[in-house]
Amino acid sequence: MGAYEASGSQTPAISTLTLTPSTYYQLRPEPIILTAILRSPSGPVSAPITFLQNDVPLPPVNADATGTATLSLPKLPAGIYRFTASYAGSTSLSSATSMVVYVRVPASQSTLVLTPSPNPTAYNQSVTFTATVTSTASPASPPSGIVAFTEGASILSNQTLVPGTGNTAVATYSTSTLTPGVHSITATFSPTPYFDGDSQTVQVSVTGNSTCGTLVSSTNPGTLGQPITFTASVVNTCGGLAPPTGSVYFSDGAKLIGAVPLTATSGTASAASLSTSSLALGTHTITAAFQLNQSSQTITAALLQVVNLPTSTSITASPNPASLGSSVAITATVKSPSSIPTGTVTILDGAAPIASLPLDAQGNATLNTSALAIGVHSLSATYPGDATHTGSTSAPLLETIQLSPDFTLVLSNPQLTIQTQHHATASVTLSSLNGFADTISLTCGTLPQYVSCSFTPSAPTLASGGSASVSLYVDTNSVPGYAMRLDPTRRSATTLAVLLCPVGLLSFVGLRLRMRSELRLCGLFLAFACIAGMLSGCGGKGASVSVPPVSIPPSATPGTYTIPVTATGMTTGITRTVQLTLTVTP
Repeated sequence: MGAYEASGSQTPAISTLTLTPSTYYQLRPEPIILTAILRSPSGPVSAPITFLQNDVPLPPVNADATGTATLSLPKLPAGIYRFTASYAGSTSLSSATSMVVYVRVPASQSTLVLTPSPNPTAYNQSVTFTATVTSTASPASPPSGIVAFTEGASILSNQTLVPGTGNTAVATYSTSTLTPGVHSITATFSPTPYFDGDSQTVQVSVTGNSTCGTLVSSTNPGTLGQPITFTASVVNTCGGLAPPTGSVYFSDGAKLIGAVPLTATSGTASAASLSTSSLALGTHTITAAFQLNQSSQTITAALLQVVNLPTSTSITASPNPASLGSSVAITATVKSPSSIPTGTVTILDGAAPIASLPLDAQGNATLNTSALAIGVHSLSATYPGDATHTGSTSAPLLETIQLSPDFTLVLSNPQLTIQTQHHATASVTLSSLNGFADTISLTCGTLPQYVSCSFTPSAPTLASGGSASVSLYVDTNSVPGYAMRLDPTRRSATTLAVLLCPVGLLSFVGLRLRMRSELRLCGLFLAFACIAGMLSGCGGKGASVSVPPVSIPPSATPGTYTIPVTATGMTTGITRTVQLTLTVTP
């Protein structure tokens, strides 16, 4: 029988089951992850695992090839929860139950906000860190507990929360011992039985110089892509020997950008300079840390370096040159490669600002002014920059203000005396002033009866800075002039003969008296032409000779007259008038 009993019994292998939660204290609304691992003496076991919450089974989860099964639980209500994991076993492996684990969910969530003021702060200036803790307790109840202020592993202060309004409480910490540079300060609110914990870290920039170390920038704000030189100096009062020796480590925030050996600048001081054009757009805390051979004392200096986008400023003015009293449009334009600058631009006349104008959406600003005095003005535009753009100044623009273009009109003889039925000429001179140029139209104003005038040329061109001479012809309706103005149908040979006969006869008699034979022949010729003209006006062959009636032309009545002579620019419309005094004698 013993043999039969031995052959009929088999002992299952012993299994082990472990359970681990993702957190034992649920501070935030993230899910709780339960992880169970099932193993046998021969290794991981893949089998169904049942998780229990407060002894209540949850849906089973199959363990994977590593024997691991996980279950994710959402945010649970406030309380303490008991979790276990169970394996039912098999014919070859024993059942197993994990150890009990507890997860606590606080009654209230808490949020901490840390605010430093001022930030950035100057060396030796007090800065206050304010930690505000807000809970979600209902009804409203401010959190209570301790807030720890730390920098790295160093505890700066532990402060008790002071109740505020509603669900808030505040803890503050002030210090003026922070050295120049960037400091990471953390405030931590530890959890209590009724409130969960929270923490926040902020960076504080401390600028300025320490007792014996200084740091300066060659240009601040600087321009993106352009070199900026930082110079750190140290005096011997910190090193004990003169001049100090060692190195300066330059950092941009927490990033080291270079180490430079100190060089003596005097018998009591040393300095080191570093140039860089690789700083990104924005504000940088630059720190100089002095490592002196003569001292183990920590010496630092820091500053805030601003790096902005480059700009270019230009200026235009129209018209140029301009007339005194006329409006001049002065436009300043500010450009940047990748964005449009904002803010204001100042327009200067020499060194004196004449306007400060806002830039529009295209980076332009225009000043319309008529206040510029006569002369040459050196105009420029200065842009001071904005939060992301450096300032720039335009090249000077020379704007000329002059008297208005004009011209003069002068008569060579403003008082003209003409016998009635006669004519005379006078010279008219046009002169350009202040660059005037135009084609001039000349006219006579209201004329006495039977008086006419004309100009040669009738529309002279007046060039800039030049002059033009015009002949003025005035006729009181003399006999020759009247003949030339007759209607062509009346301008017959007979009429001309009647008019020319007296001239020919008088010429012949007068020349005879002077005894000049060649001239007497000319007079005789005119008399003969007179007679021939009269005969040619007769009717057909054999007709009797008849002389057509000849009307005596009317003429200007003797007297003194004032005639306006007007010159007008055909393009500019500028008009000038002079008065001609005409005396007509019998």
